[in-house]
Amino acid sequence: MCCELDMARYRYTNADLTLHLRRPPVGDWVGLSSRTTLDPAGIGLTHTLLLDEKSTIGHAAQTLFVTPA
Repeated sequence: MCCELDMARYRYTNADLTLHLRRPPVGDWVGLSSRTTLDPAGIGLTHTLLLDEKSTIGHAAQTLFVTPA
């Protein structure tokens, strides 16, 4: 099941962000394709694929802590 988190009802803290790059980006833009999972205790993980005009340049991982507002 997929849904958006209502930012009026929840707040979140980015606990960390880790980037792993294969190579420098080519061009002026970097594309992001992200997916976030969240467990009932409010611990989340966002995984992001980083792309440029040629192909994948790396990945990012972000830990989240989500609480009701």
